[in-house]
Amino acid sequence: VARGDADVADLTLSGASEIARLRSRFGSRLHSDPGPLVVFMFLNPRTPPFDDAQVRRALNLAVNREAVARTVGGSYTASPTCQVLPPNYAGYEPYCPYERDLDEARRLVASSRTRRQEIVVYARASDTRSFGHVVSALRGLGYRARLKTIAAGDYFTEIEKAGGSRIQAGFVGWIAAIPSPAEYFQSLLD
Repeated sequence: VARGDADVADLTLSGASEIARLRSRFGSRLHSDPGPLVVFMFLNPRTPPFDDAQVRRALNLAVNREAVARTVGGSYTASPTCQVLPPNYAGYEPYCPYERDLDEARRLVASSRTRRQEIVVYARASDTRSFGHVVSALRGLGYRARLKTIAAGDYFTEIEKAGGSRIQAGFVGWIAAIPSPAEYFQSLLD
């Protein structure tokens, strides 16, 4: 596209700095068309401390979703959401029950008596900056959190080898094969 040989490019994996460079170079000629992709984090409710609903709620209240979206290019590539469906899908509701509230998040953690526990968040190496925000939020809540990064091509194999049911938290993403909300509900919630 930059050379004039094409009109469209997929910038999904370009990152925030590349998007900013393209915006400054091409200005209003750069447009975004969101794809059918949702990237999210799983919290294992069978593994401490996420076996406590207060801890899961606390993390949801502590994470700055806007900051996470900015790490991948902001509004040109991502929209923060609390929904299973992407914002450009039928049935999507712009609703999030987790208004950022660090005081309430800290209160919930104190009530759970799980502070200072170790938490390992698994992520693909390409998602280090995004999931780094989650690790920072966990540390801010008083946990000894760290990020374990795995090469993108090896991620799900490593998760399986590590015993997926013992993993506390990690990356999951879903790209719809067909343009239907049912693709998300059946695949992710069935």
